[in-house]
Amino acid sequence: MVAAPRRPRSPLFVALLALALLATDLAAPAVARAQDQVIPPGREGVARDLIADVGWMTPLEGGLQFTSIALDETTVRYTLARLPDGHPVGALVLAPRATALPFEPTSASFVLRTVRDAADPHADRALAAAAASVVARDQGGFYVALGSAVLRPGSDRPPLVPWWLWVVGACLAAAAAARALYVRRDQMHLQVRITHALPACIQLTLFGYWSLYWPPMGDQALSILVQLAYAIVLDMVLSFAVHKRWAIGFAPFPVVLSTNLFAQFSLGGVHFSLVIITLALLSKALLRRKGGGHIFNPSAFGLALFGLVNTFFPALGSGDYSHEFGATPNMTELIILLGLIVQLRVPVVLATLSAALVLVGFEHYEVRTFVPIFAPVALVLVLLITDPATLPRTNPGRVVFGVFVGLGMAAFDLWFEVHDLTDFWTKVTILPVANALSPLFDRLGQHLDRVTLGVLQPRFNRVHVALWVALAVFLLVDGKADYIDHFWQAREAMPFVQLDAAGRASCAVNPLYCEPFTLLQEARVWLSGTP
Repeated sequence: MVAAPRRPRSPLFVALLALALLATDLAAPAVARAQDQVIPPGREGVARDLIADVGWMTPLEGGLQFTSIALDETTVRYTLARLPDGHPVGALVLAPRATALPFEPTSASFVLRTVRDAADPHADRALAAAAASVVARDQGGFYVALGSAVLRPGSDRPPLVPWWLWVVGACLAAAAAARALYVRRDQMHLQVRITHALPACIQLTLFGYWSLYWPPMGDQALSILVQLAYAIVLDMVLSFAVHKRWAIGFAPFPVVLSTNLFAQFSLGGVHFSLVIITLALLSKALLRRKGGGHIFNPSAFGLALFGLVNTFFPALGSGDYSHEFGATPNMTELIILLGLIVQLRVPVVLATLSAALVLVGFEHYEVRTFVPIFAPVALVLVLLITDPATLPRTNPGRVVFGVFVGLGMAAFDLWFEVHDLTDFWTKVTILPVANALSPLFDRLGQHLDRVTLGVLQPRFNRVHVALWVALAVFLLVDGKADYIDHFWQAREAMPFVQLDAAGRASCAVNPLYCEPFTLLQEARVWLSGTP
């Protein structure tokens, strides 16, 4: 008598069960935290009235004017521009009061944060006057309950079970059904690949560092857990549909985590993140080359397609937290250091180096576009474009790829700016095009390899990495203070920030933020608790 084969225990099933228990445990406090986090439709007029003491589209001292009011799911942004060219010089951003950091000014409904591109007393006075108007006119009640705004219009009672918890339950049910239907046929197996686990570990490290300086990151964790549950089940469904088998592993994790490093939506708007993830995993499963590899970097594909739609329909909410991501003292430096783990293992650094050199060339000729040392741009250059599966196969091809990406990033940025469109998504818009052209870049790279006499070959990878690190260090030493001072944002409320005699958080008194590679000093500050 032959014993029946033993059914393997699925780590995924255990993980999803733990996820469901965690979500159930967090459901009540999460709903409580999110009760006043959503802006319902029809608040545009109220938002305009909040700055009536200053006026919208009203000429102000110094040739300034508040030219636009943008509402997404949780924030209101008043953009201050200089006439007649309409160039933005600052903004007043209102967010839910519950997200206020210590010492940040608040009103009945909001925490008020000012954004300045450069020191300008006229802009400072205009932003201060607008903030005072908001404080005076805000009577509270600007936000409504997440449940009533999203699920049950017209009711202030939140749903008994949050909708996202239904998503988790559906994911568990799908996983259990798949286990029952397929495990006896040996169509499910555990497969842990370093190419999936390593990027996930790097991304989690960045999330951990970011959370030290941006408390809302903690609330975002639940949204990410929901997305992970959804991505795992979608990966399972697509694998069975396309390949008739499913390798259980970390494959969906880098897709979800990289998506949230670039753009984030809270639980009220997590369906936008699910759309991005769906596009990403569909492209990975269905759009493949003849050799079997997927054509597009999944995260870049989902972000680029959603970003194009979002650019022309900004009411969807941009998910733009790029300035918050770049507000930490050493985010760019941390990205560079973590990138070395991959770059020293796999020869992908030439794509990063060549794209960065193109952007530096634009800066040298005073063409205003992306700066490689801005943390969100460094994230794209170091971690997003260097997916080995979608890069050209040869090092010379990767150089051509990087040049194309750098030119494309700058071109999209400049074109969108000329047409008064947000440039947030232009960092990734060009990447799917570059991925699709990878075989062409390999062919072009053959000519480049003959000209360079073989110095681009993988055996010189450590030299290429050293050149990239040297360029990054030079850019940080030469321009970090000027760049941070120019795009200072609302760092007055960040940990360990000092104010100068004028009451401004300038680089002159904040070397921790403005000098490059202050990671050791930063660690000592956190351990001691004082700057």
